[in-house]
Amino acid sequence: MLRIMSLIFTLLLLFSCNNGNNDASTSANIEALDEFQEKFLQEYAGSYWIMVKGDSEKTELFDLKPDGSASWTWTPDNQVKSGTWKADSNIIATSIQGNSGLIEEDFKKVDGSFQSTTSSKRYLRLKDEAE
Repeated sequence: MLRIMSLIFTLLLLFSCNNGNNDASTSANIEALDEFQEKFLQEYAGSYWIMVKGDSEKTELFDLKPDGSASWTWTPDNQVKSGTWKADSNIIATSIQGNSGLIEEDFKKVDGSFQSTTSSKRYLRLKDEAE
């Protein structure tokens, strides 16, 4: 009986040591991911008009902050909604809390501009460049 209890204790000790190492590894991976994300948050932060091919009106505006916070403005009545965004080298992913729930839209870098992955007609243009 003593041998069985010793064996169980040893196994528990081994598993707990192994889990501790995984936690450290996971923390390091999260830090590396955070640094990777932060680089692109800094690079792509700014105000963007959401343009629609074939339409010259500017009715939607994203304001993407370097800290990952975002706002979306419907300019005809100045309605503003808040949310977040993240980015990597080829994607800007937005999440805005709309009236009916979370609205998520990704924009993929194609030929130097960010185009919506859900509608080929929608794309982002820096506010300063579009005016």
